[in-house]
Amino acid sequence: MNEVSTSDGSCVVRFETCLYEPRHIIIAAQAFTDDYWVYLDGNPNSAIQVVLKPKKVSVTDLKKIGYEFYNYVLLTSKNQR
Repeated sequence: MNEVSTSDGSCVVRFETCLYEPRHIIIAAQAFTDDYWVYLDGNPNSAIQVVLKPKKVSVTDLKKIGYEFYNYVLLTSKNQR
């Protein structure tokens, strides 16, 4: 199950790799590095967890950022086919 949650000033997005290719998640992570610290964790054969932490404190809606990341992965998946 893919999910978006927030914790300690960061956003956590979880992806099941049976549905999303790890390379698409990595491409999205690279695109977000200008504004966020991006941490990837997990097993490419089961699930990958992405932690997004804003570089600027002014970000207020972290859950929205998580869904934007999720949508970016979907867009990357669509465009890479």
